[in-house]
Amino acid sequence: MPRLYPLTQRGTPVCGTVTGIEPNNHQEAHYSFEVNGKRYSGSQQGGIGDQRGALVCRSGVSGRNDNIVYYLPDNPDISCLGNPSTLFENEAGFVALGILIIPSLFLLGWRWRSPIFRNWLGLERKETA
Repeated sequence: MPRLYPLTQRGTPVCGTVTGIEPNNHQEAHYSFEVNGKRYSGSQQGGIGDQRGALVCRSGVSGRNDNIVYYLPDNPDISCLGNPSTLFENEAGFVALGILIIPSLFLLGWRWRSPIFRNWLGLERKETA
């Protein structure tokens, strides 16, 4: 998410080429693109992101797979394959879920040790005399 947020704000689209996909490694996609005559490359897990946008990449070269790559103009080493807004929204859902679930489990585990909580649940053994 720290890499995607600046791309959602200041990312510049350019046509790039997918150089490989690793199906056994979370669909990690490797890609390359050119900015100001210099070639850059990158990779991201999850395959190719959403390709909708104002930029249309069409390749006349047979077998070449052109896709939209977004990069930061001040640092082209930071880039992503596909629309960064869609990728950011996808990641934000998982982060929000983690923010809600992990502290809840921690608090439940902490309260579980309390005899008052266990008694309220009816888990404490009642001693008979």
